[in-house]
Amino acid sequence: MATYQTQSEHNSKFDDLFCKVLDFITPLVVNEEDHLNEVFGIPYMEDIPTDASDSEIRIRKDENLATNNILIKLFGAKLDQELQQLIEVSYKVDPYYSLYMYLRLGKPSHNQEGSVFLKRFYSSSLIIVKRQFDQFIKNQVAQIGETKPHKSKKCGILHCVHKYEHFVRDTERLFDRKLERRTEIEKGYITLLEAVFFAIDRISKEQQKVPPEVVMFENYHHLTDLMKSMNLSCLSELQKKASKSYETNLNEYVTVKLGNPIEKISAFFLGVKQSLSSAVRPEEVGFQINYSRSVLKSIIKQYPLKDVRRSIEHYLNKIEKHLCEEESLYETVGSTYCHSILSQVTEYQGLMKSCYPDSGVTFEFREEDIRRLFDVRISQMQKKG
Repeated sequence: MATYQTQSEHNSKFDDLFCKVLDFITPLVVNEEDHLNEVFGIPYMEDIPTDASDSEIRIRKDENLATNNILIKLFGAKLDQELQQLIEVSYKVDPYYSLYMYLRLGKPSHNQEGSVFLKRFYSSSLIIVKRQFDQFIKNQVAQIGETKPHKSKKCGILHCVHKYEHFVRDTERLFDRKLERRTEIEKGYITLLEAVFFAIDRISKEQQKVPPEVVMFENYHHLTDLMKSMNLSCLSELQKKASKSYETNLNEYVTVKLGNPIEKISAFFLGVKQSLSSAVRPEEVGFQINYSRSVLKSIIKQYPLKDVRRSIEHYLNKIEKHLCEEESLYETVGSTYCHSILSQVTEYQGLMKSCYPDSGVTFEFREEDIRRLFDVRISQMQKKG
């Protein structure tokens, strides 16, 4: 993050410098234009009465054009060339500067509406900067496409995700949300975020350090939080997509990839549910050889409390090993895993009541035991943090 801080400092210094250039040019031209209009008695176009005739408007336009021609002779093409040279050099130094130049040249404080000369002068430069900004976005998309996973043991939050966050936060700090030219900026947000989505999906499959679902839900969680905090309407659909991907992959990791501490019990009751879905009545399930009371009792005996606790601790260790510290999702993932196991236990207890009534068959562990184990572990993790 120190790199981004240094980059922001450089960007701010450039922004201050570019603003000083524009703050020097703008009053210089405006004062000269005011002087010419005062000498020749020429009003600005916006000062013309709304009920003026077409011929009056035409005359005023010709007079303003005459003032503009004088200013061109006074300042010549030199001013235009020097500003454009500054723009070109700035882009070569750092293409990121195109964002700042695009903002400043488009602001009404510099692009004076009443000055025909300034409007044309800055508009020509703005076209160049707009091209630079478009190229900057294309280059960023290409760089995102080349993103590689971290070399550390855990994949964690990808570099392109951090870079996108830096870009959005830095841009929003500069841009007024009511600025007309936000449309182009918002297009850039969308284009880059879609490229980041592709990079996350690709890298999750390419890396071999953690299950792909972990890469997915950690990075999509980070992006979802970013979009919520920025509250950008242009990203609302992509925010929904990121949130859905986060939830889907978290659920897949917890229920499928991580492991089940009561696996044989779950397999047994899966068969029970399949029997029920095949029109077998609940009271008849126990008469099937594979799902008899004796089979159920023998399976339950394989899961005493100490073994279930040991198994759960093993899977909690895997969660800790897989997750990165930066995103701090251990409590969320651990709680989701706990809820998944407790949901299974509750469901199986219900099936035992309906399919094996008065059998006296119960688990050798209680829901409270599982819940307490998770609470203790999460408390330990919080103390570590």
